[in-house]
Amino acid sequence: MLEGHSVLITILKDKEHSENRFRRINVRNLISLKDINKQSLVNIAFEIKKKEDLKKISPFINERGSTSVKIKIKDYDKIAVFELKDKRKINNEILKKLKKEGFLPIIQ
Repeated sequence: MLEGHSVLITILKDKEHSENRFRRINVRNLISLKDINKQSLVNIAFEIKKKEDLKKISPFINERGSTSVKIKIKDYDKIAVFELKDKRKINNEILKKLKKEGFLPIIQ
């Protein structure tokens, strides 16, 4: 841990001695938020309005990884759902880029 970096702390509070004015809190886990941002997601889905938008998404999700990707296309009154055969690498950096392009993912 470095000074000025954010961490996520998991704590356990002792409930047995609640009448005591000194309460015991045990730290169970410390995780750097940078480490959480670098982790890949398990499942993600994208909902797009036109099949032409697939060309815009594909450069961002072309690297193989550990995330299952589903794409739902709503084109006029038709709905098509696809699941990619190979898992892709999707992390928070890629999600930020996709949001800038106007694609909002559904993280499952």
